[in-house]
Amino acid sequence: PTGAGSNYGAIFASGNVGIGTTTPLVPLHVQVSDVVVTPNASADTLVVEENGNAGISIISGTTSTGNLTWGDTTADMASLSYSHSTNNMSFRVNSVNDVMTLASTGYVGISTGTPQSLLDVQGPTGTGAASAGILTLATKELTIVDGDELGRINFNAPLESDGSDAILAGAAIWAEADDTFSATVNSTELVFGTATTSAAIERMRIDSAGNVGIGTTNPTNILSLGNTAAQKFWIENTLTDVVGRALTVAAGGTVAGTSVSDVVGGNLILQSGLGTGTGASTISFQTGTTLTTGLTLQTMSTKMTILGSGNVGIGTTSPTELLSLGNGAARKFWIENTLTDVVGRAL
Repeated sequence: PTGAGSNYGAIFASGNVGIGTTTPLVPLHVQVSDVVVTPNASADTLVVEENGNAGISIISGTTSTGNLTWGDTTADMASLSYSHSTNNMSFRVNSVNDVMTLASTGYVGISTGTPQSLLDVQGPTGTGAASAGILTLATKELTIVDGDELGRINFNAPLESDGSDAILAGAAIWAEADDTFSATVNSTELVFGTATTSAAIERMRIDSAGNVGIGTTNPTNILSLGNTAAQKFWIENTLTDVVGRALTVAAGGTVAGTSVSDVVGGNLILQSGLGTGTGASTISFQTGTTLTTGLTLQTMSTKMTILGSGNVGIGTTSPTELLSLGNGAARKFWIENTLTDVVGRAL
């Protein structure tokens, strides 16, 4: 039948079928109320229209799967499937099974049907870099110059009830261009930031040459520390009744068993700071003073000093001669002999 009527199930007009409308605009047009809009020309085979909430339901058995499938000359090139047995939703493209899965836990898996976390990206089987799961952060900027960010990861608590600083990014990692990019240049630095009362600010940088800067944005050596205050390397001990651990600074050694023989190890060089003034820097050696109780920390004090002039002081921090001994007590030079039946050595 054709034409309008007070009671009708479907209207056939100009080859289109209308349900709920006497003027179907597409081959199958289901209308509850008129939105007064022309359907997209690339998606006008089936239109479900309602001037409010609209939807299509796919209902299947409790152990079955509901599917939407796309095809061309191949029947199932892509699909969106919901498994009622696992309560997982799967996406398939180019006839490849489960390129993405939204699990019942809310976890998203890329190239895996069993994601282990909120986002789980898994690479293919293989060896080396070929098997890696890769997550890419990129920019669409066409002209990259020094200082441009290529990608960033922010860490924050956006729902924190106190608001203000509490919802800002408390930490961040970002990649930053280290030069103007060209056909032969893509120099990039990796920056690590943390915060206390603001958005994350830079704390450490690995530059394009591999130099690491802590407290400085322009590291010039393999490890550079910022000059805003004196710095210290040490082994942090947060446990009580645990012996302090040794810290060894060693120059490079050689590797045994190579074709090159008689190779000398690297020299160890201790260097005090360079300056442009008339004064000179020193090198100080400190140890802890012996205590009579094990309940307090030792006080570190300087036991030996090397001045910029080359004078060495033991027990004094102001040596006036090539070797000066402190005047706090009588001093003795001698050769320690701890072996029995061994002749003493000359000094």
